[in-house]
Amino acid sequence: ATPRQIKISTTRTKKFFDITGSHAAEQPFDCHGLNFSNVEYNPNLIDVFYNGVSVRTGSAHDYVLHNTGSIKFKFELFLDDTIQVVVF
Repeated sequence: ATPRQIKISTTRTKKFFDITGSHAAEQPFDCHGLNFSNVEYNPNLIDVFYNGVSVRTGSAHDYVLHNTGSIKFKFELFLDDTIQVVVF
């Protein structure tokens, strides 16, 4: 490994989730078809975007990952928001 460099594999899974109603903050948002345990919940291998903007993982930041394949966002999601998740 080289400092300030991230190794990215050639395979990835990218999924878009269109929000069709409100979704309360801190409630599990199910990411159908994604399994974060396959990459050991490594934040360098999981990218989450909210309406095209990269958001940051961690309990003091934007969201946390859960072993159920869901994400708990620290903020409410609304109709017409879009979540994109990329797992490398």
